[in-house]
Amino acid sequence: MDGDTRPIVPPDSWAAQSPHGLQCCDGTADGRLVRLAEVVAWLMQARELPCLNAVEWVYTALAQSPTAGDALYLLSENGYANVMKASHSFFYLPIMVVGEDYPVGTAEDKGLVGALKYMRSFWGESSAPGAGNWCGQHVLDPLAVRLSLAHRLWGYGRRGDEVVPGAVTAVTTPATAVPVAKPVQRSAAQDAAVLAALKAMGIDPLAVPKNEAGKAGTKAEVRAAIASNALFTGTTVFDKAWERLSTRGEIVISA
Repeated sequence: MDGDTRPIVPPDSWAAQSPHGLQCCDGTADGRLVRLAEVVAWLMQARELPCLNAVEWVYTALAQSPTAGDALYLLSENGYANVMKASHSFFYLPIMVVGEDYPVGTAEDKGLVGALKYMRSFWGESSAPGAGNWCGQHVLDPLAVRLSLAHRLWGYGRRGDEVVPGAVTAVTTPATAVPVAKPVQRSAAQDAAVLAALKAMGIDPLAVPKNEAGKAGTKAEVRAAIASNALFTGTTVFDKAWERLSTRGEIVISA
């Protein structure tokens, strides 16, 4: 947690009611959830990413978060969402032989590990979450996280009194006001991924530990953690993202 108690205002695309049930785990503002399928779709639109890259971003942040296993919820069609149990299996067979017990899969099919496994196979190979993948729609689409976690890991939504990121601003002339929208750059997605990786490791970006002599530092650890992220293809991409963040004061090395 970052200690900020201001409520999260979700994007306009968010709705409390979803095809899989209410996106809430209780009746409080803090109990509001967002399905991971919606987070992927939002990243595709807001960050101008293909589905695979958006899925990898969500996958990486969850895989690196030490508390992600306890932060996943399953929507319910007849009540509030429930915390996903570690024993919950994502193994799915659309066709069963009559008289046979339904298989539950192995340990790799259950809990957070199972969710990440099937996220890559069901969503990562599609043009969008659930697009043409019947299994993905039934197995993964009810999976959700709190709005506060989605905001912290992926920048989903905003704090109540913050300016909407990427909002249209008016350039006023004596005759007219022309709305100008600034497009989201790929570099912004890379910067956000680096910050998300730091936070997932429990490191404050504004107080990054200084390297100890002869040891790999935090920068190296973050580089390794997001090495499989498709946003960082190329030998200098990560270094440039780290440099941008340092220059803007969003990453500060503590003395």
